[in-house]
Amino acid sequence: MVALYFAAFAFSVLLLILTLAATSQYRGNYHVLSTMTTAIVNFGYWQLAMSHNLEEALLANRIAYLDGTFLTLFMFLAVAQFCRIKVPAFMVTAMSIAGFVVLGLAYTGGYSTIYYSNVSIVRRHGVTFLITQDGPAHILYTCLIVVYVVIDLGVMVYAFRNKNKVSYINTFFLLATELFCIAVYAIESFTICEIQLLPFAYVLNMVLLFVLFRRTNLYDLSINAEHIREERREYGYVSFSRHGKYIGSNEVARKYFPELERLLMDHKIPPKEEFLYEEFGNWVLCFNPDSNKPRYYTRNDRILKCRLSYFTMGKQSHIQGYLIEITDDTNQQLHIQELNEMARKAEEANLAKSTFIANMSHEIRTPIHAVLGMNEMIMRESGEPQIRVYAGNIKKSGNLLLSLVNNILDYSRMEQGNQKLQPVTYETGKLLSNTLDVIRLQTNNKNLRLEIFIDEHLPVKLIGDDLKFQQILFNLLTNAVKYTNEGYVRLCISQKERLGDSVSITVSVEDSGIGIRKEDIAHLTNAFCRVDEKRNRNIEGAGLGLSIASQLLQQMGSQLMIDSEYGVGSIFSFELLQQIADPAELGGFSRFSEEDGEDPETLSPAPPRFTAPEARILVVDDNQMNRFVFQGLLKYLQVQVTLAESGKDCLNAIAAGHFDLIFMDHLMPELDGIETLHIMKKRSGHLCTDSKVIAVTANAYPGARDVYLKEGFDDFLEKPVEGKQLEAIIYQYLPKNLIRFADENIENIRKGTGISYKAKAAAENVPATGDAILTGQLSRMGIDVAKGLSYAGNDWSFYLEVLKCFTEEYDVKRDLLLTRRKTLSEGSQFDAFTNLAHQLKGESRGIGHMELGEKFYQLEMASRAHRKDTLMALFPDTLDLWEHVVTSLRTCLP
Repeated sequence: MVALYFAAFAFSVLLLILTLAATSQYRGNYHVLSTMTTAIVNFGYWQLAMSHNLEEALLANRIAYLDGTFLTLFMFLAVAQFCRIKVPAFMVTAMSIAGFVVLGLAYTGGYSTIYYSNVSIVRRHGVTFLITQDGPAHILYTCLIVVYVVIDLGVMVYAFRNKNKVSYINTFFLLATELFCIAVYAIESFTICEIQLLPFAYVLNMVLLFVLFRRTNLYDLSINAEHIREERREYGYVSFSRHGKYIGSNEVARKYFPELERLLMDHKIPPKEEFLYEEFGNWVLCFNPDSNKPRYYTRNDRILKCRLSYFTMGKQSHIQGYLIEITDDTNQQLHIQELNEMARKAEEANLAKSTFIANMSHEIRTPIHAVLGMNEMIMRESGEPQIRVYAGNIKKSGNLLLSLVNNILDYSRMEQGNQKLQPVTYETGKLLSNTLDVIRLQTNNKNLRLEIFIDEHLPVKLIGDDLKFQQILFNLLTNAVKYTNEGYVRLCISQKERLGDSVSITVSVEDSGIGIRKEDIAHLTNAFCRVDEKRNRNIEGAGLGLSIASQLLQQMGSQLMIDSEYGVGSIFSFELLQQIADPAELGGFSRFSEEDGEDPETLSPAPPRFTAPEARILVVDDNQMNRFVFQGLLKYLQVQVTLAESGKDCLNAIAAGHFDLIFMDHLMPELDGIETLHIMKKRSGHLCTDSKVIAVTANAYPGARDVYLKEGFDDFLEKPVEGKQLEAIIYQYLPKNLIRFADENIENIRKGTGISYKAKAAAENVPATGDAILTGQLSRMGIDVAKGLSYAGNDWSFYLEVLKCFTEEYDVKRDLLLTRRKTLSEGSQFDAFTNLAHQLKGESRGIGHMELGEKFYQLEMASRAHRKDTLMALFPDTLDLWEHVVTSLRTCLP
């Protein structure tokens, strides 16, 4: 029988060892203390069973008395700790003092009659039993046991009523085991047993606790979570088991997420708690350490940052539980929002700048169109060699200006992301020929050798964005010519390899120019960057050519390579992959190295290939200058030209008569060109249902032709319009029965051989420069007579009519402008004011008064930006100058 008590003691020691090995937290761990106390108590029962006299029995009994005084206390605290029930500190202190008092009284047994009035021993079956009669102090021990029974029952009730705060199932189970031990003690107290059952009840209780703790790991997990929460009380925490069961949360977490109050401990989040179920529950169950990012929620006007982490117990490497850490991240997020807002505003400003440049393309290119158009007329009409040299220089400078404008517009489109690849089938030889024809003129002007090496094995036709490829070649070659004063510019294009339906092309542009410093190469492709500025200050350009070429190559999957030696020269190269449309080889390309001995800008103007005196053409453009240019370019084709200045006038014109061809500007006030065309298509009964309509605009961009064709136009013409392009498109779309090929007389009239513009003007009885007195008066008003006369097609009589028209329309337009200024409260009224200011700007510039035109331009820009204060500040001076000009004109005009 003694062996049974030893077995109970030995098993208690084994459980203690296992508990110590399995439990990571010893400090404040009441489970460890209760297991240790059980081993000590069972040691006392074992010694009592082996005692041979009363004194040994009393000593062993004093050891065993730890069960009712402290074992019961530690078991209760272990259960409370496990189930996350906070026991007040004063209660723990009071129960500990009561335990010490009772234990002290129990130690008097055998020495006094306070605790035991009588005590003796008896042996049965080789086991010593202690026979006692309780003294007056023993009632305290009984009361202490009753107190534990009451406390246990009270905790059970509390757990049941607070299911969301404590694990009531585990609480019931664990406290039931403690009550079981108390029940065994009661049975032993009121019955005579052949063996004491309490040691075995304690062992059973500890086994159940150990198995439950080991199975759930909730104890260590709870201790770990509580430990972290105590260390960081300013943070909120929500803890979960590895199976996603809710373990607990602190007050900070429940303040921000009050729905946590409704969760049951040791239960998974129910689907009815939609937010917690979706955001927390699924987050835990789908946890992935490699893709775990913080989540942000707004609660109580605060921005909360939630981070999910996991932890392990002891030396175990697998996940034992999860912890959601909640921090108030409002200040940080507001700072980030401020930074994002600043970045957004910067991006908007950059976009506004790019949009402004793109939108201003029409305004920028319109005067260039006028210059080149008028210059084209001079080259057609003038037979004087010196005048033609001047005109040739104007054309070169105009083309350079147009190239700079196009570069700026291309760069703005790239910034806006509007540059998209437009792959088409193109002829390799034609693309290279068109590019080199322009470059050859540049090299001839600087007496440079243009060396061209083209691989004869290149496919004759390729598929790719030919315009961008050509632009890259043009930018690189133009750059080489700019920075080379003597020597050569060399273009090498070779086939690297064919890959099925594709071919890899290697392109290099080499020059013997000034070269680039090594430290400057990295900055060479930056926008608006011009390195070695002091040395290159006289070289024309905006510093965009290489930047555009580099960005286009990146868009096409390539990269610009730069190798240079300062003072010796540079090599720009790249590889480009293109699809093959026709695998036939290009063959010999020696014509690329041929020198063109003639400068086409000094040649006599070519005669028109045809005339069409019976053809009727309608030109629709809100800009008077553009209409004049068109009229001047068309007059030698002898066509019948009708001018319309708006979409409404166009609709009236086609209702009144038939036109064989219509040229339609895009950007016009009220009805633009596209809207006008759509109305024409919808209306029936007018006389131009079969007429071809050509879009004409300075708002050109890659793919613009396709856009206009989709809108219903038959073709697209880009401003500035060149005479050859205009004649070609007229020849293409006019009915062939209207075309008359030019005879010798027409050719002589067209060429005007030997007759100067002044002689022609005299023959037509029109002053070449106008009345000298009137010219002086106009100049003193601030009118550039030469510019105004050029806008009037150099027709003095017509120029005087334009000036009179400008004064006659003043009163009506002034009243209209004043009316629109008063109603600048709605966006639509701003639009109306903008359109009128735009019109007056063109009219002012059209008569040659550039200052007045500039003032109307400033009004237009202020109205376009809805800057009412700026507009109101500019308005009085503009109105005064306008009135002064009109009054002066009315005084001096015949």
